[in-house]
Amino acid sequence: MFQYKDDWIGLKGKHRAAIGIYRSLMNEITASGSVLFVRGVHERQLKRRYGEHAHDPHSLASQYCLERVNFYAESEGIRNIQIVADKVSDPAAHEGMLKRYKLLGSTEGYVGSDLAHIDFPFRWEDSRKYFGLQAIDTALFILNRAVRLNRDDMSSKGDR
Repeated sequence: MFQYKDDWIGLKGKHRAAIGIYRSLMNEITASGSVLFVRGVHERQLKRRYGEHAHDPHSLASQYCLERVNFYAESEGIRNIQIVADKVSDPAAHEGMLKRYKLLGSTEGYVGSDLAHIDFPFRWEDSRKYFGLQAIDTALFILNRAVRLNRDDMSSKGDR
């Protein structure tokens, strides 16, 4: 949707319509009662600190997010969480690292987690065909734009 490709080509040049769709979808996410957990990694700092021993940023951000989901499940009394994730090039590698942490009893890092409330295996889905993943992609796009805005230069109507 963001690049106006495939099914979204009809929105090319219709920025107000696209903004309306983004706004509507964000309102639907809010109205649904969904809880979003967003975790990221500063890649340059990660590589500077750990060099060749740095974990893959995507895997690390996934780990941090799953730690938070597990904490939320525990605090809410939810026993099992089924993860539906966007397809990646090597799902077995992503899942394997997290299964390893579960077997060892804790993830690495400052806030270790046993991931006891996370069910394996994950469901790896194509985000183009799964509404929940499309909603997450949209929310991440909007959040990423908000973080990258130059607040000193709000001349662009779209950014305002």
